[in-house]
Amino acid sequence: MLQPARVLLFNQRGPARKFREKLFGTFGVEEVVNFSALRFTLFEHADDPVCAVTLSPGISADVRISYICPKPTHTSDDDYQFTIESPDVHHIHQQDAASDPYVWSAFVWGGQRDLIFVRWLRHLMSLESLKRSGVAKIRRGISRGDRRKQQSQIGGKRILEADEFPSDTFLTVKAKEFPINADLRTHSKDSTDFSAFALPQLILKQSWQKGHFRFQAALVESDAKTGPLLCSRSYAGVHVPEEKHSLLEAACAVLNSKLAVYCLLLTSGRFASYREEPNLEDLLRVPIPDAQPGLLQGITDVDDLDTLVRDTFGFKDAEWVLVEDLFTTTLADFKGAVNSPGRQATQRTDGSNEEPQLRQYCEYFIRVLRASFGQDKNVSATVFQEKTSPWLPFRFVAFHLNCDASPPIRFEALESGALLEELEQLNQKWLQTRAVKTGTIYHQRVARIYEYQDSSPTIYIIKPDACRYWTRSMGLHDADEVAADFMRWQMASVETMRR
Repeated sequence: MLQPARVLLFNQRGPARKFREKLFGTFGVEEVVNFSALRFTLFEHADDPVCAVTLSPGISADVRISYICPKPTHTSDDDYQFTIESPDVHHIHQQDAASDPYVWSAFVWGGQRDLIFVRWLRHLMSLESLKRSGVAKIRRGISRGDRRKQQSQIGGKRILEADEFPSDTFLTVKAKEFPINADLRTHSKDSTDFSAFALPQLILKQSWQKGHFRFQAALVESDAKTGPLLCSRSYAGVHVPEEKHSLLEAACAVLNSKLAVYCLLLTSGRFASYREEPNLEDLLRVPIPDAQPGLLQGITDVDDLDTLVRDTFGFKDAEWVLVEDLFTTTLADFKGAVNSPGRQATQRTDGSNEEPQLRQYCEYFIRVLRASFGQDKNVSATVFQEKTSPWLPFRFVAFHLNCDASPPIRFEALESGALLEELEQLNQKWLQTRAVKTGTIYHQRVARIYEYQDSSPTIYIIKPDACRYWTRSMGLHDADEVAADFMRWQMASVETMRR
């Protein structure tokens, strides 16, 4: 079936959830290919992104569904082919496919670690939970629409009707700087409840701001004489009692941070696939930390803000790495062009450090393996380099187990010909392990090869020379897969011995 992805996969409303429960609980769905990232490449004038679903009658127990999310390469190849790489392929249990509200959006741009992290974040306090408990009053801004309803209570109040916040807005806006509303007309179906527009007050912009690469929210600075600030339908107002004002500060901090972008790219089907404006419900589900008086005091820029958010939640390093890499690399690749950071070649040196991207990749890869098998385990890495330019279009790293090396990350320079010869030897070993000959490692673009010599297993990683393949979070992801491979082999070995 060729279906609208927005309806089938991303819609979080009750009927859509029930439909997914019925579909994935009744039929043997084998594969879902989400073409959201290729929406305009495949269907130039499409109103919605599309997905392809392969299914058959009947369903087996503990079935795993292949979920494939191909991405554009932003080269001339996009006109006639697309490449499916290993990070684009996920396997989802039938139960999760039917009932997990975020699995389909999280795997568009993230991996298993991201899904686990998002699930945990979902249980924290949010504006949505504050609204449910009656602490917060929230509503979208005024809808002018057909202008058939007269609402006297909006007269004489300051109003924000511009498409964007003022250009110098950072965390606060002054109500007195906006014009006084003289138009009492609203849409005939617009709400008559304006309790969300009372002081203390937070105004949030519903769409992602390309110029800032972030979402925006601002606390309203005002007094009893000036009064609160109304806004148009492009925004939403949030009000809490005066004694809960610090909750608005916490929400303001997060909504302007990298964390909001991370959460919404992984949980909002609209933002993950094609729209820069998530549903208001998605924005309200972004987690906020516990209230702390004076939380924003001394915060002067977005870097300070991101550090504040990280520290306030107490995120671990590996968790914040997921947030930063998705914000700086994945999002930039999705919303950017051919010159986005993730598509740039890795640096052999940045002037002070050798191989800055591959070094960090290796550090996080090694960290995961030691966490999986013991901190006392010897794990080292070798980064192979060309001695001279021009550089080859791929990078090549080896991880050695049970091999004590100092320093743990080494760099080995080879002539380009010698490096290609080494790669061809690995290609032959890789072909010997394939039950079905589907092409060489050059065909695969991303390859992982295992070799066992002298009681020292070695894992070779070969990927294109582009920064998005060598981020810290990709190091975590690749090491997770290696650890899972070892676990599977160990379980298979134990099962064989039992037989």
